Amino acid sequence: MPTFWFRISEIALVAGLYVLTARLGQTLAIPPGNVTPVWMPSGLMLTWALLRGPHIWPGVILGAFLGNVWAYADFSSFGSAVQLLLAGISNGIGDVLASVGCSIVLHRYFRPFRMFHSVSSASAFLVIGVAGGAAVSALIGVSGLLAAGLIDAQNYGNTFATWFTGDAIGVLAITPFALAVYLSDKTERVLPGFETVANFLLITSAIYIAFWSDVGGLMQSFELAVLPVLLMWASLRLSRIYISFALLFLIGGIIVPTALGQGPLQGIDRNTTLINTQLLLGVIGVLVLTLHATREQVRQQVRHLEHVKDTLDQKVRERTAELEEAKRKAEELASTDALTGAPNRRVFLKRGNEELNRAIRGGEDACVIMFDLDHFKEVNDTYGHQIGDRILKDCAAVTMGFVRNYDLFGRIGGEEFAVFLPNTTVSGGQNVAEKLRQAFLERSVSSHKLNYTASFGISSVLEKDRALSMVLRRADLAMYRAKANGRNCVVVYEPSLEDKTTGEGSTTPA
Repeated sequence: MPTFWFRISEIALVAGLYVLTARLGQTLAIPPGNVTPVWMPSGLMLTWALLRGPHIWPGVILGAFLGNVWAYADFSSFGSAVQLLLAGISNGIGDVLASVGCSIVLHRYFRPFRMFHSVSSASAFLVIGVAGGAAVSALIGVSGLLAAGLIDAQNYGNTFATWFTGDAIGVLAITPFALAVYLSDKTERVLPGFETVANFLLITSAIYIAFWSDVGGLMQSFELAVLPVLLMWASLRLSRIYISFALLFLIGGIIVPTALGQGPLQGIDRNTTLINTQLLLGVIGVLVLTLHATREQVRQQVRHLEHVKDTLDQKVRERTAELEEAKRKAEELASTDALTGAPNRRVFLKRGNEELNRAIRGGEDACVIMFDLDHFKEVNDTYGHQIGDRILKDCAAVTMGFVRNYDLFGRIGGEEFAVFLPNTTVSGGQNVAEKLRQAFLERSVSSHKLNYTASFGISSVLEKDRALSMVLRRADLAMYRAKANGRNCVVVYEPSLEDKTTGEGSTTPA
């Protein structure tokens, strides 16, 4: 938090800067009332109040009072001293309201630091900071001059107009540039580019030809008309620092020669000429700042829309990925036996038929193993379905560990499983079945140390087969024969099994 002496030093600095810039502006002062056409303190004080806060108001009052004392110094009598005091106090009050008061309003209800990016903020600055502040300062200040006897009622209107336009142009020239410098980032503090240099040189040339050279007539008028066009170009293309600097440069480049009697903007008298010149510059300034704010607001909206689009695209991608993952999981759930994790009957039959057709077309060997756990109903009845489920899961895990990655394995139903072995003869299938049978026999499940066995039936794929169900039927007959042979064994299908077990395979007990 700033210390007391720091605040005092800042207030003194404000007052000193006010007096120095006031004296500089009063070199162009117009009688009566010594009102200057460009009042730089108004822009500086508003900027300072916007950046630092309202606590600077004593420095504004002190600076305005000392500035008036310097401008109207007359201590020849007590009456003149009172007049001087009255004019200085009224000037100070008007300047405090114009700078500190307007800064409070702008910060409270608007966003003045967004004046380069928002049309509403730029409009608020122009209406409140430029026009409103200048009107308040002129009303109180000129009324103070009238009350002090420094001007008469006949000159009130002209003095008010000059004061108002001078204050407004001072704010319009200084505050945007000061705020642009304050708000600039590193990317805006690089050397100007070709387009910026070209624009500045053209503005400088146009000001020189229109106001300082001996060229007259159409050429002088043309150069004067070109100046707003060059400012519009800058508003649409260049940075806010350069735009505010170009506006400051244009105001100084036109006001100074006009006040000295130079250039084409000469009227009936110097006061009227300067008022008309200030109004013209005010219109240009309003257009420049509003146009630039519009450009930046459109850019921000475009960037916002692009950001929204990118966000939506990202959300769409994420949602698509989620849906694809959900679809994959749903397909996996639909194709997988929930208990054992093995492919279910539907998937086994679908893929098995595809492999069967491929093997027949290619003339390749293939066979099917079917096996059924022995006495499984007794296990469930004796130890409960939870133990039975553990045996089923163990059986599936052992089988999936034995089969190759291109073999098909599935749970056909209950305690019955099947394996489709591509590129495998019946002899090869018999080897696989024997290994599985032995592996099951060696397993020990749960704390009961349960062993389980299975009966296996094998059938090869024949050229005449048109569906996997035909092969499964033959393997089922062989598995039925294994059950009849005492279980825990492997039987290969033979045609003779058709006569011995016709229609009985599906009713064979576990």
